[in-house]
Amino acid sequence: MKMLPTWLPAAYRALLRLYPKAFREVYAAEMQSVFTHALSDARQRGALPVLRLCSRELLELPLAALVEHQHERNRTMLTNPPVARTPWWIALAASGPFFIAILDAVALDAPPTVKLVLAPSLLLFCVSILLVEIIRQRQVPFWVLVYVGFFLFGAFANLAAPFLDRISWIRSLYDSLGDTDQLSMRLAWSLLSSLSLWSILLLLTAAGLGLAWMLPVARNLARSALQHWDYLVLLLYGAVPFLYLVEFDSYRYDQPFSSTGIACLGLGVLFFLRSRSRGGRLLALLAGMSAAYWIMAVSKYYLVPLQTWEYWFNHNPVETERWFESLSTLLSWVVMLGALSLPALLSRWQAKVAVEAEDATAQELPPAHSARPGN
Repeated sequence: MKMLPTWLPAAYRALLRLYPKAFREVYAAEMQSVFTHALSDARQRGALPVLRLCSRELLELPLAALVEHQHERNRTMLTNPPVARTPWWIALAASGPFFIAILDAVALDAPPTVKLVLAPSLLLFCVSILLVEIIRQRQVPFWVLVYVGFFLFGAFANLAAPFLDRISWIRSLYDSLGDTDQLSMRLAWSLLSSLSLWSILLLLTAAGLGLAWMLPVARNLARSALQHWDYLVLLLYGAVPFLYLVEFDSYRYDQPFSSTGIACLGLGVLFFLRSRSRGGRLLALLAGMSAAYWIMAVSKYYLVPLQTWEYWFNHNPVETERWFESLSTLLSWVVMLGALSLPALLSRWQAKVAVEAEDATAQELPPAHSARPGN
């Protein structure tokens, strides 16, 4: 067979895309080279050996690719096994901090019945479920991490705020924002503030886990948080409702918007605990947080003209303040996306390093399928 179709190597290269990406990165070049040499050898012996070689590859390669996909799936299941779905009544108890935040958001307009009956009843329900789970599991359940994050970051903010106010240069730098009408400079300061805040929260999380590790009663919980990245995300997520209320702290008429946003945050926890995969858990929290912060951004644009901020309105037009408040909220949202995704990204990077080390070891072994010269 003197003439060899030029499309055969390209067709084989396309078939190789049936293999998983990780497999192709290691073996695709070698398999392509083996096929090319086999094809050249078959051509010397005529059309029938070429037809036999191509037929065999067409039949065997898809099956081998399917087997390799199953191996890839098994490896993924070992490194990222499915998680148990939490019952609804426990998921509701885990959302306790968000219900508490909603009550705080509407506390000014709430009747005495809500303040004196509903809030204690809600706390009693959550604490009761927590005690039942501790007795049943004989350890602290992992979903209590959202409570830890909520109260830990709330306590930190209350303790740190007076200290930061005493640092004169920070206060003067913040006040100087009112003397400029450059929106970009103010947004840059807002972005820097969000990055600084979440850097502190991440350091505080690391310190809290270290402290919990030294306490026998909390050691298992700290170990679980370090072993499962979605637990760390849940811990960080506990800070979001507190930060959300702080964002609305100086606003009037914000109760419908802030309570709706916090309800979205609570739904994120509900779907987190009902998800069967760690990736689904992360998406649930990111979706709840994104919905809440976009509600905040839109509502701030609407609410700013209704405020009585004499200091800011004397220095900047109302329209500038509307855009600053809305865009700074979206910048905070972007920073939170990165902060909440960080444990997953670090875990993925660690898994990738482990796979690369495994592949480097496996390179000395023959691939699961390679083209063989026809007889």
